[in-house]
Amino acid sequence: MREHMLELWGRNKAKATGLLALVVATGMMLAVVPAANADTATTTYDTADEFLGGDAPDKAGKLTLTKVLTKAAGKKSTGSVRDAPTSPKLGAGVTFVLTRVTPKAGRTPGSMDPKTDSYVRTGTVYKGKTDAQGLITNGDSSSVGDGFWRDSAGNIIPGFPVDSANHSSYYYLLEESDMDNPYTRPDNPLFNPAYTKAEPSIFDLPYRATNVTTNRDAAGTVTSTSSEDGFVYNLHIYPKNVNESQIAKDAVKVTAPDGTARPGNLAQVGDTVTWKVTQKLYDDTRAGGMNGDGRIQLSEIRDGGRPGLFMKATDRVPAALTYVNQPPHLDLSWTEDGTQHTEDITTGGYVTIDPRPGSDGNVNKRSDSLQGTAMTTGPVKDMLTFPDLEKNSTVLTVKWYSNWNGRGLGELAGHYDAAKTYTDIKLELTYDTKVSGSDDGEASPMGLLTNAIASDNADNATHDPYYATASVPTAGLQFAKTNKKDQKDTTLKGLAGAVFRLTPVGDKTRFLGSDGKFYAEGATLPSGVTALEATSNSKGVVSFVGVPIVDSATGKVYADRNKLQFGLLEVTKPKYDPTGGTSPTTDYRAPSIAFGTVDFSKYQSAEPGTLTEGAGADIAKLDFKDYATKNMPTGDTSPFKNMRGDVIGKGLVNWRQDQEDPAKVGALPLTGGQGILFMLIVGLLVMFAGLAASKYRERRQSHAIHRA
Repeated sequence: MREHMLELWGRNKAKATGLLALVVATGMMLAVVPAANADTATTTYDTADEFLGGDAPDKAGKLTLTKVLTKAAGKKSTGSVRDAPTSPKLGAGVTFVLTRVTPKAGRTPGSMDPKTDSYVRTGTVYKGKTDAQGLITNGDSSSVGDGFWRDSAGNIIPGFPVDSANHSSYYYLLEESDMDNPYTRPDNPLFNPAYTKAEPSIFDLPYRATNVTTNRDAAGTVTSTSSEDGFVYNLHIYPKNVNESQIAKDAVKVTAPDGTARPGNLAQVGDTVTWKVTQKLYDDTRAGGMNGDGRIQLSEIRDGGRPGLFMKATDRVPAALTYVNQPPHLDLSWTEDGTQHTEDITTGGYVTIDPRPGSDGNVNKRSDSLQGTAMTTGPVKDMLTFPDLEKNSTVLTVKWYSNWNGRGLGELAGHYDAAKTYTDIKLELTYDTKVSGSDDGEASPMGLLTNAIASDNADNATHDPYYATASVPTAGLQFAKTNKKDQKDTTLKGLAGAVFRLTPVGDKTRFLGSDGKFYAEGATLPSGVTALEATSNSKGVVSFVGVPIVDSATGKVYADRNKLQFGLLEVTKPKYDPTGGTSPTTDYRAPSIAFGTVDFSKYQSAEPGTLTEGAGADIAKLDFKDYATKNMPTGDTSPFKNMRGDVIGKGLVNWRQDQEDPAKVGALPLTGGQGILFMLIVGLLVMFAGLAASKYRERRQSHAIHRA
């Protein structure tokens, strides 16, 4: 009997063990085989915006303001918490005033403009001062200190009331105050003479809006959209600095190769971007001589001698833009006793533009004498205008001359009359650039292409140069190129000189050209066509710009999502010095695969004019697999930032010749879904082989017992 029970137990044990192995293996396979993507829905507004549908507001509105400090131009972001810039530099101690306004007679609420005489202040005023995080919000009775909206009695308010009698919202004018502003007070350590206030704006609270829901299937294709009218009950705004003092810059227009204007100035490769630089002149004082306020007076130009160089600017043009080398257009405009005048002085010899490569070490130095004033004196005069200039950028050296023969700028080109009053005096310089097939080494924020200028003048004896920037929206991608940390290379750092191209998804043998077509590696390209490339800059930041996503046949973003998705291939490796020195001679090792996916399909069929903040690729869909940089820094100390200071959170590694491939661990196969699945299958086969051998042994033992 004992032998029979042992035989029965052995058989059941084998079956139970086999069943358990099958269950465990199946569970592990299900864990590593990714489930099919479910349908997804996205909305215009985030839950933090507190959007509710309805025809009339039914509760108080709230306002969350974040003051952003930046030299890079940015659109006003009004409405959603999703408009928040990434890792911005924040302004503390800045006072904002919120005044209730109504439209003037004959005006509608929607036609009120903060820059025109179109509204009436009602007398209801709220104020707030930004806290250490640059924030002003609504609070309650327990709230203390800065960072809260207060009424005229100084009480912190929980919200802004609705107009219950008319079942509507009130409208407010938001203005940045000069009151005790740390950035405008010369006795404050944060003082910046180039600082100017944020633009005023008018909006309603609660904020009337339309929330659009977009549904996509598992492949990411838009299947349906729906919209709901209602109100945002927690409005998020991010007022930025504007630079209208001394010098300003604007993108006037973007022109497609066929000569048509691009709606919304959305620029892509092959387009022409027209820029305008506006330099202010003044006639506030006629005492003569330099008064040291940093502003150029007409009297200072007149007293400086002729044809004196009184002002110099350096215009930083990233490699993604090619200067169209033709005479720039120059207008001089002014208001004389209330009457506006403009004169074309392009041919008067008042300005010169000298394009030079950023690799020329002298392009930034302010070594010229401005009307006899040495530009290398004083504590800040030796600094470079753009100390972080990338070598593949171009610098346009712009020099402004007073000229002579009675038509000097100090005489308003011959129109000056001392008996008259002159205001709003401006020099407006206009020139063209073409969007090339190259990258933006200066690292504009993803989705933007930024052009910056800095100027100095003979009257500025103590302060830094004056800066201005302008941007055009574009389709782009941004990530970081890094080293692989180990015991020898203990610091994560950016790698310069890695070159990338866009490919068809799943095909690394072809690349995207500047004409929007794909070409085989080694093919002879048509005249004027180059590969669309991006090179990691000195900080390791890679910035694609100008990716062609607009269908010339419809004027809209492509409806075919296959034309909005690309692979990413590294075609040139960065170099390093294996001795630890500063002479890089050896190629890093790099992945040989084309990564997917550089995806712009969320803009499918969009009107270009709606993409005012640009068309950044969906960075979440770009999968670097095992070659993704581990533990990318996320705080303000991160070395991987764009021009605006946004932290770049996705990195791709290179590794030295003596380092292991990041996708390999010893002799094990590639990690990732396929590698793990392969190991599980092999392990399952080994497990079942062991079970078969065990069962075979048990049968032999059973036969031996019966024979006994």
